[in-house]
Amino acid sequence: MGDIAQMTNQDNQLSAPAEAVPQIVEQHISSAIELLEILQQERQALISGKPDAIEKVCASKIKSVNTFKLLSEKLTQYLGNETIEQLITRIGIQQRWQQLLSLATECQKHNLANGALLDERQNYVRHAIKCLFGHEARPGVYGRWGDTSFRPERRMIASA
Repeated sequence: MGDIAQMTNQDNQLSAPAEAVPQIVEQHISSAIELLEILQQERQALISGKPDAIEKVCASKIKSVNTFKLLSEKLTQYLGNETIEQLITRIGIQQRWQQLLSLATECQKHNLANGALLDERQNYVRHAIKCLFGHEARPGVYGRWGDTSFRPERRMIASA
């Protein structure tokens, strides 16, 4: 009798991932699509340079990334001794898993591009601030004396 109860328990353990994992993967796909849309909105906000739009999109991005992380944690609960690839293969949802991986790669590319755009903007602002305060300019810019070490003269830009 104990063997039957143990076999039934094992069957329940095997059927739980078979039911839950496909749902989690589908939620993951939806989450990745949403994150991709948010990253595109983030790019537009960064290009437009509107701080309110950037803040709003960043809040949405954080929420979406947290959802993505939560779904990843749920998925790992079903791994047991298997790798994720083994679990996905056993359940038979390789095609959906590949779609999720492709979406995640796209999200990563967009996020890196947005980060590069943000870095570029920050460098521009830093350079402008340095110029306003009479500090050195960007390396490689020739100064008045024909060298690359820019030595600005301090002069008043405006007065009240």
